[in-house]
This record gives sequence, C-alpha cells and structure tokens, in this order.
Amino acid sequence: MNQFTGGRNLIKTFMKYAPVQVFNAISVFFLISIQTKFLNPAEYGLLAIAFLFMEIIRTVCSQWLCTSMLRLYPAASEQCRTEILGNVIFLTLLSLIASSLILAVVLLFYSLFEWSLFISLSFLLIAKSLFNVNIEISRLNEKYKIYSSANLFQSVTSVVFTLVILSLSQNVISAFSALAFSYTLALIFVKFEIIPKLSFAHVKSIIIYGFPLMVSGSIALLYTRGDRLFMPKYLTMSEIGIYAAQANLLSGVIGLIFMIVALPLYPNLVKLTNDYVELFKIHKMYLKFLLFISLPCLVAICMLHFE
Repeated sequence: MNQFTGGRNLIKTFMKYAPVQVFNAISVFFLISIQTKFLNPAEYGLLAIAFLFMEIIRTVCSQWLCTSMLRLYPAASEQCRTEILGNVIFLTLLSLIASSLILAVVLLFYSLFEWSLFISLSFLLIAKSLFNVNIEISRLNEKYKIYSSANLFQSVTSVVFTLVILSLSQNVISAFSALAFSYTLALIFVKFEIIPKLSFAHVKSIIIYGFPLMVSGSIALLYTRGDRLFMPKYLTMSEIGIYAAQANLLSGVIGLIFMIVALPLYPNLVKLTNDYVELFKIHKMYLKFLLFISLPCLVAICMLHFE
C-alpha cells in the first residue's frame, strides 16, 4: 500500500463515518438546549452531578471492556474474535450488576438517593452500556449501515424523547428516562449479541490491556469533570447547574473534533498492529489528518472565547 492509497483509504473511511458523527455531536447541543429550557438551574445541577456519577461508574466498570475489544478484536483470528467477543459481553453483563450497586452507594454517600433517581440512572447505565458494546461490534465488522442507522436513530430519538417527555413532566427523572429509552430502542438496529461459546482464554489479555485504560480513563474523567464532585459541598445546585451548562457546551465543541476524526479511523490503525512499517506510515497520515481538522476548530474556539 503506497502513501497515496493509504491516505485515500483514510479519507474514504472519514467521509463514510463523519456525517453520522457530526449529527451525533450536534444532537448533544440540542439536548443541552432542551434540558436547560425545561429544567431550572437547580434541577440541571442535579442532572449534571448524577450523570457524572453514572459516567465515572460506567468508565470504571464497563467502558474499558469495550475499549479493549476495539484494540484486540480487529487483529485477531476468526476463532479468537469469537472468544474475545464472548468474554467482553459476559464481563460487561457482570459489570452492569456491580455498576448498579456502586451507583446506589454513591447516591447514598451524597445524600441524593431516591428510588426513582436510582432506577432511571440504572436504566440509562445499562441501556447505554449494551448499546455501546453492540454498536462497536458493528463498527469493527464494518457494518456501516447498521452502525449509522443505530447512531442516527439514537441521536434523533434522544432529542425527540427529551423534548416530549420533559414537556409533559419537567424533572430530572424524565430527562434520564428519555435518554434511556432512546438507547434501548436503538438496539433494534443492531444484532443484539448473545454470549457466544464462552472461553476464558483471552480474559487475561483483556484485563492486562484494559485495566490501565480503566485507571487512565477514570483519571481523565475526574480531571475534566471531577470538580463537580466537590461542588455540592460549597455551591448550591443552582450554581452548579449554571456552571455545568457552560462547561458542557465547551466540552461538546471539543468532543466534536474527536468524534468526527478519531472514532471512525481508529479501527483501521488497529488492523495494522502486526505490520509496523505500514502502521507507522498510516499513523503519520492519520496525525496529519487530525491536525488538519483540529487546528481550525481550535482557532474557532479561541476566537469565540475572546469574543
């Protein structure tokens, strides 16, 4: 594969997935607009804190499994792929049980536990985890139509359900339930994977690769949004809500870059892990491509902040 062909393939992959990722990213801004319209600052502050709890727990318990699959699955043989898939799905299901228990403890610790909040958050946690695993399997198997249809459906329904449900019942429970319903219904577009023939041959490699990711992902999440864990002690929920709305807008713009570029192109790099020469060439092109997209976005963010 020459440099021109490699670059053309990267651009082809980018053009295939980018429109879907752009729409997903834009839907986040619609959600922020709808939620802040129907929820008062105190309610939005509670939503931001509770959602952060859920994301940290999901990162610690299950997201690292999905990331490990993205790394190990593409370069594996057909038989090993089945075993890796079985391990990841089985461990994900186990992690969901642990996640719900940890979520209950965290809510109790912050004196936020209510059965309605716990159930809606657990519902969202389970639905989002299962959706992410299955949608990544579709992407790894290059099932573009399934991947794009599921993502587009989830993005659209998350906005529509949030708008409709919050207009009927304006509270945090409704906001979480709307998101959970969108992830659950989006599963109809993916082949919901049952556990294949279970084999523990790759459990060790999954844990060895995934555990550092679990630690680093948790640290990164705490670094970027961990300040909200301490805010309830010093600020009112209204103040937290105002802060969270502004911070979410900025992080949405930053996340847009990586959703468009990094997410769709990553599997192509993984497939070349055993060909170091070709991997190095493609990686250089990938970095140039990322730089080409991210620099204009960085300038736009700086100008927006200056204004």
